[in-house]
Amino acid sequence: MAARDLDQAERLLDRILVAVPDHAAAAALKARTLLLRGQPHAALELGTYLTTRLPLDRRGPYVTGVALMALGRFMEALGALNQAVALDPDDPASFEARASLNERLGHTHEAASDRARARMLRD
Repeated sequence: MAARDLDQAERLLDRILVAVPDHAAAAALKARTLLLRGQPHAALELGTYLTTRLPLDRRGPYVTGVALMALGRFMEALGALNQAVALDPDDPASFEARASLNERLGHTHEAASDRARARMLRD
C-alpha cells in the first residue's frame, strides 16, 4: 500500500473512531495500519482497548495476538489468538494468524490444521 493511501486510510479511520470509539472493525483496521507502519506497541494498546471494551468480539484478541507476534511475544500471542478462535470459530483470519504463529513455534501439525480450517472457512 502506498504511503499516501495509508495516510488517507488512517485519517478516515481516526474520524470514524472519534465518532464511534468502540467501532471494532475500524479499530482493527487502524491496528493493521499501525502494524504496517512498524508500530506494534500502539497496535497492542488498541487490541487491549478492544478486548476490554468489547469482550465478546474476536477482533480485540485477534489484534492483540497479531501485535504480540510482531513484538516477538509468541506465547502471549498464542493465548490471545486462541481466545479469538474461541470467540468466533468461523473467522478464517484468526486461524491464519494462529497458523503463522504455530509455524514460528515449530508446531507444524497445529499450523497445518489451522491453515486447513482457514481454507475451509474461506471456501
